[in-house]
Amino acid sequence: MLGLKEGENGAAPIGDGDTTQIRTAYSHPEIKQVVYYDLPGFGTPSFERTDEYLREIEVESYDFSLIFYHGTISEGDIWLINKLLAMRKMFALVRTRADEMTRRQFPLQKCIQDAKDRCERNLQGFGIMAKVSVFVISNIDVNIGEMDGLFRFIRENLPEMKRRAITVHVQAKTKEIIAQKEKQFLEEMWRAAYFMGLSTGIPIPGIEVPINYKILVAKIKSYLLSFGLSAEMFEKLPEDIKKRMKITSDIHKSGLKRYVLSNISLVPVIIQPFLVFQAFSVLLPVAGSIVSGTNAFVSYLNFLKHVITKMAEDARTLQEYHVTSVD
Repeated sequence: MLGLKEGENGAAPIGDGDTTQIRTAYSHPEIKQVVYYDLPGFGTPSFERTDEYLREIEVESYDFSLIFYHGTISEGDIWLINKLLAMRKMFALVRTRADEMTRRQFPLQKCIQDAKDRCERNLQGFGIMAKVSVFVISNIDVNIGEMDGLFRFIRENLPEMKRRAITVHVQAKTKEIIAQKEKQFLEEMWRAAYFMGLSTGIPIPGIEVPINYKILVAKIKSYLLSFGLSAEMFEKLPEDIKKRMKITSDIHKSGLKRYVLSNISLVPVIIQPFLVFQAFSVLLPVAGSIVSGTNAFVSYLNFLKHVITKMAEDARTLQEYHVTSVD
């Protein structure tokens, strides 16, 4: 959930039995406002199935809850599900270790569906007829199971700001996550383009180009990191994969800052408007600014769209390579 491995700084400890003794917060490494809470188990002398337990873990404060299980749902899980349903709190069941299903004789999708059907029968056996979201996932390989569905559930049940933040920073491990990133970046790019167009339309000597250049560098760097296309990762790839990742290859071979400077010709109005403004400032001081600013906005918008779509293509190439490598 946090993009961390066992033993890494910030990762939850792993063990058998009652590993978690207190309500423990785990902030996302890059999004401090997104926090997962690992809660102590219940149904033991330390934590009995009571309303006091729910108050202690502050169940009312969460955007949603995830109940992880393996095999059969326990009576304790049923108790918690009934409580969450009564409180009308959003939650989902997450069946882990989907990778173990690949060792069976039957197709993986059939095994996953069987696990979900078995879960539904268990719930109905305990009198729970409400529709409950169930996802089957693997922590070993996110491409096995329903990590896309779980991510979609998380996104849909977060407030707007948290939803956008987690989409940016969640690892680009599946095609759907990559598509969600691309969609969000395309929706948001107009803000940066508008600001850069505005600075072009109202030029200040010596200011416009450095500001717009820095904005482009910062935006492209954020796209690289979000799509998982860092220089460190890129260097570890086989040459044939590098060649297929055109824009990522161009950026890392030349360096990000040099790439932006060398491609500045794609935004032809980045410098011209100031010269035009100077030439016609006596006759058309306002109209010249409006025209140049509008042209700049469109040019920056097209440039950012080009970068985002091409990086998304590279991210899909990388994701396919990782899936093939695991297989």
